[in-house]
Amino acid sequence: MLKRVVMSLLVCVCLLGFGVVKSSNAAPATLTVMNQSVSGWNQNFNPFSNIIEAYRGFVYEPLVIYNGLNNDEVPWLAESVELQDDLQTVLVKLRKGVKWSDGKKFDADDVVFTYELFKKYPETDYSGMWGDKGKLKAIEKVDDHTVKFTMSEKNAFGVSPLFVEVWMLPKHIWSKIEDPTKKVVTNPVGTGPMTEVLRFTPQLFVMGRNPNYWQADKLKVDRMMWPQYNSNDAAYDMLMAGKIDWAHIFIPEIEKIYVDGSDTKKYWFPSRDGVRIAMNMQTKNENNKKAFKNVEFRKAFSLSMNRQDMMDVGAYGYVKGDSPATGLPPSLWGWRNPEADQIWAEYYKFDIAKAKKILADAGFKDIDHDGYVENPDGTPIKFDIQVPSGWTDWVNNCQIAVEGLRKAGINADVATPEVQAYVSAWPTGDFDAQFCGNGLAPTIYKFYEMTMTKPYFNSIVWWSANLTKDDNPERDALIEKLKTAKSEDEQKEIVGEIEVYYAKNVPHIPLYYNGNWFIYNTSRFTGWATEEDPYCDPALANFSNRLLVLMRLKPTK
Repeated sequence: MLKRVVMSLLVCVCLLGFGVVKSSNAAPATLTVMNQSVSGWNQNFNPFSNIIEAYRGFVYEPLVIYNGLNNDEVPWLAESVELQDDLQTVLVKLRKGVKWSDGKKFDADDVVFTYELFKKYPETDYSGMWGDKGKLKAIEKVDDHTVKFTMSEKNAFGVSPLFVEVWMLPKHIWSKIEDPTKKVVTNPVGTGPMTEVLRFTPQLFVMGRNPNYWQADKLKVDRMMWPQYNSNDAAYDMLMAGKIDWAHIFIPEIEKIYVDGSDTKKYWFPSRDGVRIAMNMQTKNENNKKAFKNVEFRKAFSLSMNRQDMMDVGAYGYVKGDSPATGLPPSLWGWRNPEADQIWAEYYKFDIAKAKKILADAGFKDIDHDGYVENPDGTPIKFDIQVPSGWTDWVNNCQIAVEGLRKAGINADVATPEVQAYVSAWPTGDFDAQFCGNGLAPTIYKFYEMTMTKPYFNSIVWWSANLTKDDNPERDALIEKLKTAKSEDEQKEIVGEIEVYYAKNVPHIPLYYNGNWFIYNTSRFTGWATEEDPYCDPALANFSNRLLVLMRLKPTK
């Protein structure tokens, strides 16, 4: 009770803080957002830091925005992007008249500088542009508004990954910075809509309009506020008080806790990336490895999953299923293969009796009569499925998964490491199985590459990892072939083979799709993306798409 009272007092202080900011001038249209839990704000808008996520999109902008909901691309700082016939050269035409917030012009020199900065300082190259496995071979200025990118190899699907959430930097500022990873940026210069720091405290910071924004006539929001919160209780209090316009947070029983009959408190949870269980086929536990590499064991594993309970109970009915065998995100469902879907339907259901029969027919028997099967050679099977502690819906659903496995006679348990420990196991392979995401990607090729191929066994990029560590040269060769397939018919033929391989061999266990936790309030602004008008992925966690939302918002009359 004391914690709740103290938290409520802190919330009151924050809300009073809102009032102080507004009292100086009631006219500005102020958008209040909540998407990053911190113990206190630290004033650093360095794009190579995760201290403040607000820089992404709102301060620094990309050349192109990939719309993760509709699987299309929106030219932004770039006016056009064209892949040449050689499948390796990309010409980018930049918008004319764009300026940095300090009034200097934005041009090709800034673009070339930004990408070359990643090469000079590899620790900034989060998108993997350079190096032995990098996307780029060269970049050069053609003229003030044209840049030529030369990819490291031919790739019909290689354009989008060059630009997805790559933030442009002003050469006239960053060229003077000795180590970009250590620079503390208190007053950022960007091309984005919100670049001016109007107020900054550990509890609240306020950003104002870029005085030189290239879309100033379309931008109807004058300033944005980020209140600090470090617990769900604090977040819920501010949301329920009606002071938050836009939030990215999971709320159980949202109709009861948040909406509660309000006409202006709203939410929309469109499907996002897939949720799955990945068995590590390179696990250091040799006995578990034998089981994981047995396709019949994997089929039985999938049949032990009560996906409907996961969606309805563990995730409060907020999420949807119908995942294909590869776990393709809905934005890539245009590549689904009917033959693969038909095969996969046999294992994408809950059937304990069938799971037990498959195990028995494959030689998995309970030799020691402890209720759990052993490998056909008699060695024991016992493994944990890791899930991050505190991720309530995932922990609930991992428990449902384990309950199903035990009913089928598979000895599994839940392990809940802290998020950092959970992620640190990716490159080391120190895990047997993980309840995990399946990632998002702008193209079918990139999705396959990240989640299936050997080079991504040890990736530490969030979800962009082959967590099954399933080494299959034939499948990888198909993915490699996809890069140079020019015609759509040839591409679909290759994709079909990959989808069928996954349906037949069940290398991982797709479960359902994450919800995109989009919460909004229409009392102060209209123009939100909705289920009726799904113009983009509206979640604040989608750092480039949130620009598309911001530019649609208008103050209520």
